[in-house]
Amino acid sequence: MSPSTPLASAAIAALPPVRRAGAFLDVLLAVARPIAPLVEFLRAHLDAAAHGAARTAPEHLVDLVTLGLRWRLHARATLRRPWARPDHDDVRGLLARLRAAGVPAAEVSRLATWNEFALDEGCPEVLDDAVDLAIWFERAAGAALGTAAPGLEAQLELMRTEVLSRALRGRRQATPPPPRLGAPGRPTRPFAAGQPGDRREAPARLTAALGAAERLAGARAARA
Repeated sequence: MSPSTPLASAAIAALPPVRRAGAFLDVLLAVARPIAPLVEFLRAHLDAAAHGAARTAPEHLVDLVTLGLRWRLHARATLRRPWARPDHDDVRGLLARLRAAGVPAAEVSRLATWNEFALDEGCPEVLDDAVDLAIWFERAAGAALGTAAPGLEAQLELMRTEVLSRALRGRRQATPPPPRLGAPGRPTRPFAAGQPGDRREAPARLTAALGAAERLAGARAARA
């Protein structure tokens, strides 16, 4: 990851605590911009598989960071090889350990989604992206958020809370208000066109994401 960021960690640390999480999330999104097409490809993959794409790109991105952080902790503490990079079987073993350790099933399922996507779509580089993001996060989050949220778990929780807050705000803005009682209006329907859940937009979304995946492959080839 190339840490070209709109705000330095020291500048974020100087902000009022209530603004730090949002500012740091903006930095994370900027750092992860090269893999934004990959995240959209995941969303289209889930949509095409009828799992729905209800979660936003930043939510999936934080899951990818979490996967990288969980792996790096496992590599340091259990494998004694902090530099190790995982393959798909390594991730399956990690997820089994997380389940046995009592990590919430919802988190384990979200991490498994990335591994399954990488397998299904032939994108093993996803796991390298997860580790690269985790390395960046470990360095940057402590400096930017350490006083407000000491420790990686607290910093991750701040990011989860921030992306969920943004997602909820976006969904509220995208949902039309219900018609007032007694006011003339058109009949209601479960989803307005173009909103999450409208299956008619799935083919267009998948086509757009496939194009994004091709651009991502071209960018990776150019960097190689």
